Amino acid sequence: MDLKMSLTLKQKLFVLFVLIGLVPFLAIGTYSYIKARGSIISMAFDRHEITLGAKKSHVEMFFRQIKHRSETFSEDTMVVEAMKEFTAAFFAVEKESGAKYDANAKYNEDLLMARYQEQKEKTLGVADNIIATWWPKKKAVKILQHEYISANPFKVGKKKDLEFAADDNTYSAVHKKYQHIFRKYVDEFGYYDMFLIEPETGYIVYTTMKELDFGTSLMSGPYSDSGLARAFDAALKSKEKGFTVIEDFEFYAPSNGAAAAFIASPIYDGDKKIGILAFQLPVDRMDDIMTRHKDWLHVGSGKTGEIYIVSANDMKMRTNARVILESPDTFFKAIQSTSQDKKAIDKMKYYNSTIGLLKIDNKQIKEAATSKSSIKVFSTNYLNLPTLTATMPLDIEGLNWMMVVERGQSEALSTINSLFYAMLILGLITVICVVGVGWRFSRSISVPLSRSINNISTSTTEISATVEQHERTASQQSTAVNETTTTMDELSASFKQSAEQAKNAAEGADHVMVMANEGAANLNEMLAGMASLKERVEATASMILQLSEKTTRIENIANVVSDFAGETKMLAMNAAVEAVRAGEHGKGFSVVAMEIRKLAEQSKKSAEEINSVVTEIQKATNTTVMVTEESTKTVDKEMELADVAAETFGKLSSVIRSSAENIQQIFLNIQQQSAAIAQVVEAMNSINRSVKETSSGITQTKQGIQKLDEVARDLKQMV
Repeated sequence: MDLKMSLTLKQKLFVLFVLIGLVPFLAIGTYSYIKARGSIISMAFDRHEITLGAKKSHVEMFFRQIKHRSETFSEDTMVVEAMKEFTAAFFAVEKESGAKYDANAKYNEDLLMARYQEQKEKTLGVADNIIATWWPKKKAVKILQHEYISANPFKVGKKKDLEFAADDNTYSAVHKKYQHIFRKYVDEFGYYDMFLIEPETGYIVYTTMKELDFGTSLMSGPYSDSGLARAFDAALKSKEKGFTVIEDFEFYAPSNGAAAAFIASPIYDGDKKIGILAFQLPVDRMDDIMTRHKDWLHVGSGKTGEIYIVSANDMKMRTNARVILESPDTFFKAIQSTSQDKKAIDKMKYYNSTIGLLKIDNKQIKEAATSKSSIKVFSTNYLNLPTLTATMPLDIEGLNWMMVVERGQSEALSTINSLFYAMLILGLITVICVVGVGWRFSRSISVPLSRSINNISTSTTEISATVEQHERTASQQSTAVNETTTTMDELSASFKQSAEQAKNAAEGADHVMVMANEGAANLNEMLAGMASLKERVEATASMILQLSEKTTRIENIANVVSDFAGETKMLAMNAAVEAVRAGEHGKGFSVVAMEIRKLAEQSKKSAEEINSVVTEIQKATNTTVMVTEESTKTVDKEMELADVAAETFGKLSSVIRSSAENIQQIFLNIQQQSAAIAQVVEAMNSINRSVKETSSGITQTKQGIQKLDEVARDLKQMV
């Protein structure tokens, strides 16, 4: 059933009231929610943009400061003097300390080998024979690495705390002079390491951290293809003072294979390039800038937000991901279900870092990096979690970097969710109120209306019963009138047929009367004819008697002829016999006798035939006589019957004449009755039409009352 038809009026009023109350609320609420959601999202992206702008300025300023410090420090007189002194001392080491080193060479090299073995174990993914590649070829390098690395009493990572070696040589004196100054400078400005590199051979004549790159050549040594070597080469090839070059992060074996970036500037003594100053950029310092020393809440990142740097060259991170800094176990559990390279994940676990390892495969970020544009989109992060993402390119000379800020959608849109739940609660309260008021309002209308409809329904039921009774009575009257009218129609038809038959009978009687008269006349003529016939029959009988007598005479004559022929035959036979006896003289007579005999035979035959014919004529004559006698008797009887018939025809003519008169009178009476019946039929038809009109009116009244009753029932159901 149609829902619209199945609802009562009370329910419809209730629904209408609820709709009137709720639709505006829902419309306004929905509009407000959409507008608020859009505003909140816009505000969230605006915060992203502000955060990116602030961090962009901070990072770019950091690199400008590094560049400026590198330029300034490379031009510092102390650095120039240190470069010259360390270079001279480096090349004097073998001469000054070679003999002493050789005296205990095996021990010294075993000790140094142990440090290289440790380095191999801490560096992931290196070849088994890597130590042969790393192992220094120059004795001076072995001596310096022994004194400042393997024989250094400080543990790895703290080797910079040694200010001078036990060996009393020039290098140790120069190192003692500058180490504490350079160490303080490195620590103060957050560098990881500082290098002084001799330009002619590429030897690293000084480092602050004293890792295994100390003393090696960046031109021919094991790290000649490293980022530091490329920075050195660029600075070496530069033709201007104040030049600086930054080399992007990549894996650096001396730092246990961790990612490292470098900045380098040439050192000039006057116009002469005497060396290269280089700094290894600090990873921790970059993380501190991006995370404000891991204080994400105060930096505006909330519980799920983070800011990181990615290189547009390889789409890999240049800072650590927040999750790996906060909860490495959570990070590595989640990263397993992504498309990250398994070897890269192993390196992330080993170094507990994402720098240079975690690849950003997000298409939107890739497009932004390629076009060096900023975006603000709904996206997913490197753990495939839904985020609000914004990007901004960094303007750092030599680095194709961009900053990415991401925040979980659930957190970024938490205000929207709170607003949604608040509106939902308010909506439920409104629904309850509207439903309650609507229910009371619908009842206040439907209850009185229901009572009125019940009264109407009761009245229409009673009227309907009365009208039905009248309808039955009218129907019975209509049936009776119809039957009467039908009977009268049949009676009228019967009278018409009787009148027609009476008319035909009258006409038939007249015709019969004429025929009776004609029959009487014909009968008289027949009597006359029969009398004449009797006379003729009697004459015929007389003539037949005469014929019979004559045939008797003919028979007698034929008998005489027959007897005469017999005798003639006998005579002819006798003549023939005599002729035979006469011989030749009797031949002629014999012929005549023969002819006579033949003629006698033929005469006898003719007489016999005549007798036969006469006999048949006699038989016929006798029969005719008998028939004639019978005919005479019959004619007598027929004449008697004809007399009787004539008398009967006379009587019949009188009866027919009387019947014709009666039939004519009946015809006239039937015509009068038929006219009267026609009037009755017309009156009955008029009554029948009136009854039908009355019945039709009652039926229409009944239908109207039924419709009214149906309307009352519908209203009752609706209410």
